[in-house]
Amino acid sequence: MSLGAIHTFHYPSPLKQAAPSLIIFTLIAPVVIPIGILVRNPKHEFTSLDLIFTLIAIVAIDGFLYWRATRARLEVSSAGIAYIDTLYTIRSTWDNIPGCGQQSRGVLPAEEALVLRESGLEFSSWIVSNRSRAANLSSMIPVSRFADDWRSSELGVLVKRYAPKAFENLITQ
Repeated sequence: MSLGAIHTFHYPSPLKQAAPSLIIFTLIAPVVIPIGILVRNPKHEFTSLDLIFTLIAIVAIDGFLYWRATRARLEVSSAGIAYIDTLYTIRSTWDNIPGCGQQSRGVLPAEEALVLRESGLEFSSWIVSNRSRAANLSSMIPVSRFADDWRSSELGVLVKRYAPKAFENLITQ
């Protein structure tokens, strides 16, 4: 995507994007970590060190989840569009976008996304796990995360200019 100016869009609120994962992990970790300790050693007596370890793990992983949300972005140019996450990138040319649709996010509400004819998934070089989840997302580029009303935002203007079919064709999967 080197043709033309590149417009970059970040989440308006990284905390809002990371919050569901942060909440779920923060609620589950204090239960899962002690259970893991007990499975490995059923006679283990919990100490303040176990509590400190659990709190450090929660803060570290919550910090990573928030950092990840601050790094995610959309890059838009006349050559195409790319959703760039720390774990993977989904890249597409405009002629590969026949329309838009709703993208399921598991327990989270569905979001609007540009539908791709062919996957443009590229994994980050250091990722070794979670590939199946990313592969499920590879045929769509999320856009509604990047503006409250993305269709009337600068992002929507660019998408409409380069891929007008994305506004005309609602694709259900």
